[in-house]
Order: sequence, then C-alpha cells, then structure tokens
Amino acid sequence: MVGGVGQRMLTSVSRRMAGEFFGNVDSAIAGELVGAAAGPDGAAAPAGAGPAGSAETQPGVFVAPPKATARVGSSDDLLKGIAIGAGLVLLGVVVGSVFGRRS
Repeated sequence: MVGGVGQRMLTSVSRRMAGEFFGNVDSAIAGELVGAAAGPDGAAAPAGAGPAGSAETQPGVFVAPPKATARVGSSDDLLKGIAIGAGLVLLGVVVGSVFGRRS
C-alpha cells in the first residue's frame, strides 16, 4: 500500500520536473535565437563573429573551457611506471608475509 502511494507521488513529481526541464530548455533555445545578432544580409551572425557575437558582450552566453592537452609519455616512462608498480607490489607481499607470520 505504501509502495503504491509512493509510486503515484514519484510519477507526478517526475512528470512535473521533466515538464519544467524541457520548458526551460525551450525558453533558453528561443531566447538564444531571438537574441542572436543579425549580420549585414539579415541572417543571424554566428557566435563569436565580431563584437556583436562575442561572449563578452552578450549576457548568458556560455563558452566551454579549452580542452586540456594530454602529454604523451615515452616508452621509458611506461617502463619506469611498470618497474615502480612491480616494486610496490613486491614490497606489499614482503610486508604482508612478515606481519602475517607474527599473528
């Protein structure tokens, strides 16, 4: 009985939240299209094209952070990592065997 009441509550809340989410997405998209700057031929100018399309002058425009470039290591770095990992595993086995015998 409690599960049935909870299910009805969750269903109504999830529908309301989904409707609110998609309504906000629609209004954000509509606001973005309405606020787009027109180019010389009347078409919407792409974002970042000149001062009217720059993110600094338009409030509410979000720009993704630049991607971090991953440094690709050499095979020497890989071998060093394997050696250090193997050494730590060996150290763990030795410490475990020493402390395991004392019990």
